[in-house]
Amino acid sequence: MWWIGLGVASSIGLGTGLHTFVLYLGPHMAKVTMASNECNYVPDLMPSRWKFEYFHSCPEYNGPVTLSSLEIFKSVILEASLWGLGTAIGELPPYFISKAAALSGKKADEL
Repeated sequence: MWWIGLGVASSIGLGTGLHTFVLYLGPHMAKVTMASNECNYVPDLMPSRWKFEYFHSCPEYNGPVTLSSLEIFKSVILEASLWGLGTAIGELPPYFISKAAALSGKKADEL
């Protein structure tokens, strides 16, 4: 519900046009990527996948990064998909309001 709610908030712009991708999803994806590159594997999120505060500590790794982009992608695709679903849901109310206004057949005096 967290990521869907953020997607809805993103599509309505939080009243300012500021998107939750910039505030939440983008930094989360960057945090997962940086932690994965430091550990050379995707570390477990603490305390769970649904509350992203910090990662389990990993042993220091100084070798070359052998982690594939696909592995990092798979670790953030659920959050990104839920955020995208929320964004799509947030676009529905303006669509239905516009459709109802068009079907009413009335014209605004300002136009």
